[in-house]
Amino acid sequence: MTVFLDRWVEFDAGHRVPDHASKCRHPHGHRYRLEVYVTGVVKHDRGDAEDGMVCDFGILGGILDQIAIRYDHTFLVAEHDKTMRDFLAQEAFRHVVIGGPPTAEVLVERMAVEVADLLPDGITLSCAKLWETPKCQATFSF
Repeated sequence: MTVFLDRWVEFDAGHRVPDHASKCRHPHGHRYRLEVYVTGVVKHDRGDAEDGMVCDFGILGGILDQIAIRYDHTFLVAEHDKTMRDFLAQEAFRHVVIGGPPTAEVLVERMAVEVADLLPDGITLSCAKLWETPKCQATFSF
C-alpha cells in the first residue's frame, strides 16, 4: 500500500518578471510557501526508528530547509534580465539566477527537481506546489 505525505516550508524572496505587461515587471517580494507531496511504502520493521513510517517528517523538513535557505531573502532574477543582474551585482546583493522568468511556474519546476534529488531511496516526489500569494499557486507533477 502506498501512502502520501505532505510537508511545507515558507521563505521570503523578491523578484520581477521583466517582460510582463503589467505591475509584475517591477521589483517586489512574496512570502512563498513550497509544499511537497511524496509517496512510499510504510515500513514495518520492529525496532527500526522509522517503523510505521514512509519517511520521518524530520527528514522531509530538513530537505525543505536546504531548499528554502537557498532562496530565502534573495532576489530571484531572470538570466536574461541584464538590468536587474547588473544592479544586484554592483551592491553584491544576494540573488539567485533563474534560467527563465522567475514565475511561480518556473520556480516550482526548479524546486521540485531539487527536492527529488535529495529524497532518500524508496521515497518518490509526486508533486510540488509553490504558493506565490495566499490565492495563487503553481503545481508541478512528475
